[in-house]
Parts: sequence; structure tokens; C-alpha cells
Amino acid sequence: MGASAERIRVLLAEMPPLLCGIVRETLENEPDITVVAELPRGAALHPALTRARPDVVVVGTIEPGGFAIPRGILASYPLMRVLMLADTGRSAVMYELVPHHTPLGEVSPRALLDAIRFGGRARPGIGPEERSHGG
Repeated sequence: MGASAERIRVLLAEMPPLLCGIVRETLENEPDITVVAELPRGAALHPALTRARPDVVVVGTIEPGGFAIPRGILASYPLMRVLMLADTGRSAVMYELVPHHTPLGEVSPRALLDAIRFGGRARPGIGPEERSHGG
């Protein structure tokens, strides 16, 4: 079918194990999305971003308005998108390097997939250097 370059690359981080498992399971059966890395809470995020080069990072947040993670990611990877899920998994916000964020409201499996597809297809390549899928 399509080359791996066509797949939306997703990194999962900073989520409780149950929520991370639900998100991973939601994404696993999608032909256009691949989970390239999954990090437990407290793991070093920036080295993983450099290695995995995702299009979209899905992170959990304990506190409402926890902007430190998306700000840190977008400062180093301006073309990446960050989808912040509430730890309950019931609401989310998509962050990008523009002076706004997009509240997504209630999160269903379909809304999660749509947000990741929108984030992953919005721009070619990510990070300080353009991603190379070939090697």
C-alpha cells in the first residue's frame, strides 16, 4: 500500500498507563497512523522526539492549562503538533506554533483520530531538520 512516509507518526507520552493503552489501541488499527514511540510519565521527552520524529505528540496532563509541555515541544519542533489529553481522557486541546490553541471538547475515539489526522497532515516534515523516512 502507501509508503511509510504517508503514515502519520504519533508519539504517546505523559499519560497514565490505562489511558495510554486506550489511545494506543485506538490508533493501532488505523492504516494511516503509526505509533512510533510510547513513553511513561517522567521519561525524557526531547531525546525521544529527536529519535522518533513524530508528526503529532499525544500527551496527558494532570493540571488544567498545563502549557509547559506543548511550549517546550513547539520551541524546539515548530512544525510538530501537540494533542493534550486530560488524564480522564474526556477532553483535549491541539497546540501548534501559532498564537492560539484549538479546544476539541469531548473526546471520542473518532474525535481523537480526526485530531491526529488533521495534525499529522497539516505540514510536511517536523523538527529542526526535515524528517527523512528512507534512512
